[in-house]
Amino acid sequence: MGIDINSKNKSTSYIGSFKLDCSEDLKELQSVKRMVAWANRSMVERGDPYRYRVCLRGRYAKEKMISTAMYGNQQNATKVAYNWHGNIVGGLANAKEVRCYIYKRA
Repeated sequence: MGIDINSKNKSTSYIGSFKLDCSEDLKELQSVKRMVAWANRSMVERGDPYRYRVCLRGRYAKEKMISTAMYGNQQNATKVAYNWHGNIVGGLANAKEVRCYIYKRA
């Protein structure tokens, strides 16, 4: 998958989707991280007050997990893939794919 130049229904911060089991996608993701780090170093040297950050969001859970944050206790809990905020339960370790976003930070 990798970097998506022509995404139509995504946010302007969206960079692309990367499969965690594909070595080519992981190399491309590392290059995105290095580009952002390089850009931030350049902005420090120029004296710019803002920086950018890479945000990874896990997608397609490997296995559904019990989320106590959603239900409060184990008795009412069922196995879910995502929490109320749209984040994958179990973190990036439970994701088959990640979506990459670049956000401006203050």
